[in-house]
Amino acid sequence: DRVLVPGAQFTHADVLRGRLVFDHDGSGKPPGALAFAVHDGDAAHPATEAVIGLTPFAPGDYVSATLGDLEAQRILNHHHAAAGYVVLDAASLPRNAALAVPSAGLTGDALAAHRATYGDDRRALLVGAAGETGSLAGGQQDDVLMPGAGAGTLAGGPGSDAFVFRDFASGRVAIADFAPAEADEIDFAAFPAAPGAYAHQHLKLAPVAGGYELRTDLDGDGAGFTNRCVALAGLDADEADLYALIAAGRLRVDGLRLMPRVSVAATVPQAAENGPVPGQFTVTREGDLSADLTVSLGWSGTAENGKDYVLAPVTVLLPAGCASRDLVILPYDDGLTEAAETVLLSLAAGTDYLLGASSQASVTIGDLRMLLTVEAQKPLACLAPAASGRFILRRSGVTQSPVDVFLNIRGTAANGQDYEWISDWVAMAANQVTAVISVVPRATALLTGGAETVDLSIAPDAAYLTLATNVARVVIIERTDTFADWAAREFVVTYGIEAFAAQDPGGSGITHFQRYAYGLDPHHPSTDGLPRPIIRNGRLVVTFRKPLGRKDVRHTVIGMTNLRDPAGSKVDTRLFQPVPADDDPQRVYYELVPAAQGAPCAFMEVKAEW
Repeated sequence: DRVLVPGAQFTHADVLRGRLVFDHDGSGKPPGALAFAVHDGDAAHPATEAVIGLTPFAPGDYVSATLGDLEAQRILNHHHAAAGYVVLDAASLPRNAALAVPSAGLTGDALAAHRATYGDDRRALLVGAAGETGSLAGGQQDDVLMPGAGAGTLAGGPGSDAFVFRDFASGRVAIADFAPAEADEIDFAAFPAAPGAYAHQHLKLAPVAGGYELRTDLDGDGAGFTNRCVALAGLDADEADLYALIAAGRLRVDGLRLMPRVSVAATVPQAAENGPVPGQFTVTREGDLSADLTVSLGWSGTAENGKDYVLAPVTVLLPAGCASRDLVILPYDDGLTEAAETVLLSLAAGTDYLLGASSQASVTIGDLRMLLTVEAQKPLACLAPAASGRFILRRSGVTQSPVDVFLNIRGTAANGQDYEWISDWVAMAANQVTAVISVVPRATALLTGGAETVDLSIAPDAAYLTLATNVARVVIIERTDTFADWAAREFVVTYGIEAFAAQDPGGSGITHFQRYAYGLDPHHPSTDGLPRPIIRNGRLVVTFRKPLGRKDVRHTVIGMTNLRDPAGSKVDTRLFQPVPADDDPQRVYYELVPAAQGAPCAFMEVKAEW
């Protein structure tokens, strides 16, 4: 813009370059008249002078329905200009060939040169002619393009552009660059429809060469769709969904409702007779959620409803406000050896809903197979006194045949060195449903930190099923202990055990009892095993070492949200296992329960007593 003051001169080149803004005295008050002279620069030619009387234009905030089209447009232009838009209005013309923002279509060096000369674009409002629109081309900002009644071509350019339609009788308008991903919007808010009418009765997206057409049907009979047509070049198939465009705000249809549209998906597509493991369908509706909706269901497939799985309903109710419901398929264990079976769910047509593109889905029921699991029946083994740990293998499902079970044996303890050798396979006879695997510590075992682990899982095999997450653990410790035995073994106690517990030889700040209770070195303790706070996933966590085999120690973890009122602000804590697991089998982790994790302040207290 070039700002003009009284007495300023401007040229034809200034007019072509951009807007001329006259600021008569800087007071903000409107002048009564504007006088100007136009001449060609030749002193021999007299200037043409004129005085234009000015009346302040101050329209209301709303456009009255009684106004004519042009007057209503002038008021809209005024409000857009006040909001910072540059207005290009051809509404008073019977037709226009082309209306474009100066930066329309510019890219690369040409756009950079334009910006260097004129600066960044303002947003623009382009209003097409009342008859044939011709072409409207926006610039580099978020522009508004309003075609007239006839045919035309629109191009918003970069930015989030709005294409506003006010006439729907006829005419084909092509939008060259409608892009939902750029938050472009087609505005059909002025579409004339009866109250409560459904969008699918008046609007239709039809595939054509190079994109889609948004077709309209003013009478709403759902046939023909021969009124206003908007061609959307380059619209992808996954974007060409009336419901999705309306829900995302990319197609504005204020006076139209979306009739409920239902679809189904197999959200848990694999079920099994083992367990049994349930499958799941999810029925979802889009559009109007204001009323209860009953959807009719059809069941088919090689699996029989009520025989191969728990009887499933023939209808499902989605209450008002509910967008989806799950349907669980729970297989029966029929004891037969057979191929996998399928459950096919088909949504039946209804009068108060439409069917979506996905109106069928299937769940596969795997036949009954041998299922193997492992658990640590005795999770603690000890060198002194000697005590073995124990794993137990269990199988269910098909049990009448023999099977070789293959094992993964891992952990920090060495197989055959820290404990007696465990084979990596177990033979189970026909009808045998359990097998015991003992962990027998060797007296010569060297246990780092006083405890090492044996982790056992079942290796996958075609002969059986197992769970990938099924890992059992036995911990081997050096000894079971009491505080009195520990004190007598590590020190010479010449006074009462309670007085001894409170002593801190060497002034480390760690008492005898704390060294015992948290598994520290008796003579040179470090703070590593003592309680310490950490922040994990944005939550307060306390971790410490809790020695195994010391049953005369009781550890208590208490949560609170107010140090001044510990009892009144007490909250529960819970023990959890971090992922990945800690290398130290004697280290434990506690966190506040979820209900307390949102508190502005939180504290955790750890006590060790005996």
